[in-house]
Amino acid sequence: MKYKHLLILLLLLLLTITPLLAKTAKEWVDKGFEYESKRDYEKAIKMYKNAIDADYKYIDAYFRIALLKCKQGSLEEAMETLEEGLHFNPNHVLCLSLKGLILAKQKNFNDAITYIEKATDLEPNNPVAWFYKGLIYSEKFDYSYALSSYNKAVELDPNFAEATEMVKKTTTIIENQKANTGNTGNTGNTGNTYNNTYNTYTDDTYSTTKTTATQCLGITQDGDRCKRKTTDPSGYCWQHKP
Repeated sequence: MKYKHLLILLLLLLLTITPLLAKTAKEWVDKGFEYESKRDYEKAIKMYKNAIDADYKYIDAYFRIALLKCKQGSLEEAMETLEEGLHFNPNHVLCLSLKGLILAKQKNFNDAITYIEKATDLEPNNPVAWFYKGLIYSEKFDYSYALSSYNKAVELDPNFAEATEMVKKTTTIIENQKANTGNTGNTGNTGNTYNNTYNTYTDDTYSTTKTTATQCLGITQDGDRCKRKTTDPSGYCWQHKP
């Protein structure tokens, strides 16, 4: 009987402590970021999956897994993960943007444009969405539209280094096309040159984590723009993050 009471006490203690030891979805995602920064993608993905186990509607975890699957070249798996996340939040701008880019890389440009247009319509002031729009048009060899999109991203976030770099690269491509063909059409050998450049840039392209803090895109209850600074890839601070 004595041992039975002791066992019951231990079980009650375990039930009390377990919730305190359990991590939240955000904590798992933060842990995933640590592994991702070390390029240990498998462990990062495991952490993001733990986040989903903790909260199956935590869409940022789906987005991060999809990003890493893209880096690993597993576009089909990335797409499946995005579909799962978009099931819970069909208007998640970053998931829509990444889905558009994957479709573009699969040469499904019509659907790619549909998704990225939806993303920029939902959040016209989100620089990351405009950056993805530029990448999609770059995949399509439509460099004029690509440059316009990259410029918009930089206009919204002057510290967006990746977008600034793509403005320079795309401008060079357009100038070369003008010199070689007298126009900015979508034909010519410059396409292959750009693809080679893009392949070396993929690792940074898929990563939308910025180290420079920018003003939150959220709107306060008073209708004013939030004044907090954030480095979150969504562009929102902790309070306004969707």
